[in-house]
Amino acid sequence: MEFRLPSKEQFDAIRFTIWNVFEIVLMLIAMAAVIVISVKHIP
Repeated sequence: MEFRLPSKEQFDAIRFTIWNVFEIVLMLIAMAAVIVISVKHIP
């Protein structure tokens, strides 16, 4: 089995998908942090 580098279009699509997933994960982490902080500050 030979390993070929993906074409530029495929590579851009893969990079775009990874970046979107990364952004969603970051948003979820940020939302979770906000929720934890606000819950901790409830007297």
